[in-house]
Amino acid sequence: MVVPAAGAALALGMTGVAGAAVIQNAPEVVPAVVLDDQGDTQIEPESIMLAPADGNDAVNFITWLVWNDGIAVGTGVEQVNTCEPTCAEGTTLSKPVVIVLDNVEPLDDSDDVHFTEARISGVDGSRTVELSSVAILPIDDAA
Repeated sequence: MVVPAAGAALALGMTGVAGAAVIQNAPEVVPAVVLDDQGDTQIEPESIMLAPADGNDAVNFITWLVWNDGIAVGTGVEQVNTCEPTCAEGTTLSKPVVIVLDNVEPLDDSDDVHFTEARISGVDGSRTVELSSVAILPIDDAA
């Protein structure tokens, strides 16, 4: 038996009004933030500098696929200075990576939470980085 689309929607209780009611009654999800070493917060930064003291390791050009109150998943380009023979004379290598932020903890004096760990996965394997001393670069609102 073939059921027209409108009939199927009515049979399932999926009218436009019912669909809107479900969306309006959905709980608000407050997304977690990235907290940098200066105490600044940001949602979906385009760059996270993993070694802010010397700037020799960063994930740039991040496109976030998921960002909510428990996990963030994105793709980007990790740019790492080889520091050979010295960091001043080193070469910057660029490689595609997946970045996953998780392990949320509450922010002081707030109901908000922030991510405390980043997992970086790429062709060289995976590693976990604590987000206690990262720098976040702001999103350019002019773009």
